[in-house]
This record gives sequence, C-alpha cells and structure tokens, in this order.
Amino acid sequence: MKANDIEDTKGFITTPFAAVNLALGGGIAVGKITEVAGSWSVGKSTFAYQVIGAAQKQGRPCLLLDAERAYSKEYGASLGVDNSQLDIFRAKTAEEYLDHSIEWMETKKNKGGLVVCDAIGALLPKEEAEKTSEGRSIGLQARLLGSYSRKLTSILDDNEIAFLALNHTFVPLGQMSVASSGGKKWEYARAVWLILSGAYGQPIKKDASGLKTLIPMRLEIRKNKMVANMGMKIDLSLIQGAGFVGDTVNAPLPRKKGRPKSTPLS
Repeated sequence: MKANDIEDTKGFITTPFAAVNLALGGGIAVGKITEVAGSWSVGKSTFAYQVIGAAQKQGRPCLLLDAERAYSKEYGASLGVDNSQLDIFRAKTAEEYLDHSIEWMETKKNKGGLVVCDAIGALLPKEEAEKTSEGRSIGLQARLLGSYSRKLTSILDDNEIAFLALNHTFVPLGQMSVASSGGKKWEYARAVWLILSGAYGQPIKKDASGLKTLIPMRLEIRKNKMVANMGMKIDLSLIQGAGFVGDTVNAPLPRKKGRPKSTPLS
C-alpha cells in the first residue's frame, strides 16, 4: 500500500447538534474512539442516546453496552431511539462486555455501526468481582482497558465502527487537572476526548414553579486527532427529561416578562 491509498477519514455519524458536528469535523468519527466524560448527572447518557437515535436514522446498527444498567426504554424512545433496532448488552464483568463488543463489531452485518459504552468507569474486572469488599484491586481496570484499546484500534478501522465511550471524571491526587477512568493506554487510544459540564456563569432558566427548564451546558474539546481545535468550547442547552436542544428537541418558549394577569374572583 502507498500512502496515497490511505483513507484519511471513514466519515462521521452526524449528531443532532450542529455546533458539535461543526467542531468535530462532521460528528462522531467512524473508525475512532470518542470519549465524553463528565461528573454525575450532567447528561452524558442523554447525549449518547440522542446520538444513537441519529445513527439509527442514518441506517447504522447500534450496540449499547449498558454497564451502569441505567437505560430506560421509555426515556430512550423519547430521545429518538428505536428500541426494536437497538442491541443492548448487560453483564457482570468487564471481560464479558469487552468480548461481546468485539464479537459484535466483527459481525459482517454490523459494519458501519456505532458502539456506545455507558460507562468505562462502571466496567468491573472479573478478578475484582470475585474479591470481597476488602480486597485490593489496584490497576486492574486500567490493565484490562489497555489491552482492549490496542485490539480496538484496528477493529474499529477495519469494520468502520464508531465507538462512543462515556466516562467519569475525577481529579488525581496531588494534581489540579481533570482525568477520567481507564488508565494511560486508554488515554492514548481515544481520538477525541470531550468534557461535558455545566456552563458556569450562565443563568439557568426556570418555569413559574421554580423547576429548571433550560440548563446551559458546555462541551470542551480536550483532545482531537480529527481537527486541530483542542481547547474549543461548544455551548449546549439541556432540558430536564427531554434532552439536549438540537434537531429533535426544541427549546422551550421564553417566559413573558411582567407580572402575570390576575384572575378575578367569582
């Protein structure tokens, strides 16, 4: 093979969010690992479900590795997921999840598909599962994911699969920077690393009862092998229970200013 014969990109899965597609060069990269990491309850799973729905509309088979056992058919359907076409896998150990994903990706009918792992931090190595609550298991997950990521790189490329990993963020002891689970080998393997968080300083919109209706969120690009824009921030808006505002979710109508009209007593 000559260098001229190499495909620079195998395409993208277009997300429902125009700003995300623009920043990432087209969407979630096919043949690569994209990670969305963040703290608890920032909308990582919601974001992923909306991407699954968009991928299905583009005719792509989808697999959800539901390591957190958090997927709800009703919520997924409300975000555009076709449950009748979504492959979902639940198991006990990380080895079962990873082996199943490789088998799925190497099946001919799933070529060009999308795999979502929810979440990397929830994968439980078999050795750790067999220990008591007092058992020590330092580095097991990182070692397992290091081996998996080395296999994953060629499998994704050969089968034109997009891999979207959700992950948990934390601050390493003695450091100020944010990291996510999986170890150094996993960090090297991912092509795109996005941090999802609240857009601090921007006001949260509420309804008359005080319920949050529109929450400003932000995706920060921490690593991007597809486009040279590391450090770029993408503004998103999250509606509680309805998803991120985009092609399939409309922003709520703004509240009318002024005092509400009083209702005359009968």
